[in-house]
Amino acid sequence: MWLSIVPQVFRHSFFSLPLLDWFVFDLFKEGCNAVSGCWSSVFGMGCWVLWKWRNKGVFKPNFSRPNNEGVVILRTSSAFLMSWSNRELLSCEAKAWSHPQAGSNLILMELPRVIRGWLGLEGFVRDEYGCWLSGFTQNIGWSTAIVAELWGAFTGLQHVWSLGYRKVILELDSTVARGLITGNSPGSLQVASLVRAIKGVSQERLGG
Repeated sequence: MWLSIVPQVFRHSFFSLPLLDWFVFDLFKEGCNAVSGCWSSVFGMGCWVLWKWRNKGVFKPNFSRPNNEGVVILRTSSAFLMSWSNRELLSCEAKAWSHPQAGSNLILMELPRVIRGWLGLEGFVRDEYGCWLSGFTQNIGWSTAIVAELWGAFTGLQHVWSLGYRKVILELDSTVARGLITGNSPGSLQVASLVRAIKGVSQERLGG
């Protein structure tokens, strides 16, 4: 797997150094490559993904590693670097519920919460006048905030569908989650299937 992603310029060092020197070399290696990206991040992400696959292979007999292991690691590392680079764009601003556009039947909001390390969410549905119509909760478990936001969107859309509503405004606290849902890119492998499911519910059931 490493042969497919280690830059040619330092393959000799990568495959010949003693273990401790090998870790130090790769974790502190500077510079980026057009194919592999920033190597220290790719290497760290590669070790983490391989460790995760190893554990799944031990505890899940039916688990099989992907055929394109190097591609998966590069994509995962790229998604991490992209989200980390956006940290400077974060800003704080006051938000409050506002009256939806005329003709909108209801509004959906979901709020991820962390309770003793576990992620969960609660959401509620309002009509166009702000009156409470319904609510829902869901336990996410150990995960990231962005995954919780996306699960909230998916669960909320399914919830309003079960109530019979078809014209919905979905409000999210996360600009990253909103960008994944409304954009053309499905994001990292961790959230891609969830983003596609949200778009499927929105387009096929709610006509959004």
